[in-house]
Amino acid sequence: MEALDSIAALTEISDPVLAGLRRCLGDVDRRVQRRAAEVAGSIAGSWKSVAALIGEAQTSPDPRLRWGGAFAASEAAAVSIDTLRIWVDALATSDRDRRWAAHSLIVRWAGVVGEKGLDVVRAAAADRNSGRQKMALYCLRDLASGDAKDEALASAALDAADLEVRLAALATLAATAVTPAQACVDLTRYLRDADPRMCRATAAAMGKLGPSDPVARSALEKAAQSPDSGLRRAAVNALGRG
Repeated sequence: MEALDSIAALTEISDPVLAGLRRCLGDVDRRVQRRAAEVAGSIAGSWKSVAALIGEAQTSPDPRLRWGGAFAASEAAAVSIDTLRIWVDALATSDRDRRWAAHSLIVRWAGVVGEKGLDVVRAAAADRNSGRQKMALYCLRDLASGDAKDEALASAALDAADLEVRLAALATLAATAVTPAQACVDLTRYLRDADPRMCRATAAAMGKLGPSDPVARSALEKAAQSPDSGLRRAAVNALGRG
């Protein structure tokens, strides 16, 4: 770590230094990898060789090195569509910390990259990999671009086979609906879903959307009489927001 800290003060970036930095960008120790990315990103604007290393790392067949390169690109404010794709790919990893780190980076940079960047995330929100789809939906929720495409993707995912995807779709729809009142009415059928968790989450989402329509309020009033205490509570809370 001390060796990495000293790189930023060097007046020359030699090939051995670049090789060492490259190794650290792909290190199995996340603390080393993170520090290497921070150092590389901080000096990439001054050293073309380091900027080239960050670009090369993102094309590596080694997923650890690709991640390190993408993280360094973020630190250098040099994020591209290809960088974004590395993070989107990481949304499917079994590593929870890595998934949410990718989510944070996507939310930070997708809009900066532009509409093409958002479309990369949208494609993942319709992915066959349920883990990636779920996380991409949460990205769209937090990006809150205001585009009707996001609402459409969330609505389409409400009937996914995986419950976690469906719950993510509810959360995303509540944040992205272009016409909240209509979206709230459209959700009423999920108050009678076979899975009680979906029913409860639906009531909560309807509360966020604002159950101002009589149809939505009537459905929530019925849900407020449910034998499921969680659904009753969520429905009552939702009605209080209408």
